[in-house]
Amino acid sequence: MAGCLLLLMAGCAEKMRKESEVSFENAQVYLNEKPYTGQVWSDDGTTWCLTATEGTPTAFTLYHNNGQQAFAMTSPADTLQAFDEQGAPISIDTFAVRYKELARQIPALIQRINGTTADTTNLQP
Repeated sequence: MAGCLLLLMAGCAEKMRKESEVSFENAQVYLNEKPYTGQVWSDDGTTWCLTATEGTPTAFTLYHNNGQQAFAMTSPADTLQAFDEQGAPISIDTFAVRYKELARQIPALIQRINGTTADTTNLQP
């Protein structure tokens, strides 16, 4: 039984990578130059998580400092959802006003995932 649990955990670990372990190019996720399937977490392991299938991003989640989901985007329908720090759904507009610092990160993160570089020098707080 313990061997099965260890095998299951090892299998799951292979499906989770840190941002620095993968590459992003043309809106695709690669691991060792091959399309990646699994989760990619921010290098700190808490800020954001992206799910990819055969290299194509299918979901993106940004988290509040307390670990609650803050913003979620899914593809291919491009569904957007926003949440307050208690996990309650809020409008995208309310999120942008109430959580300005998190909202400011989203365009740069999306550009990085798309394989482009974000210019954030002129962003206002």
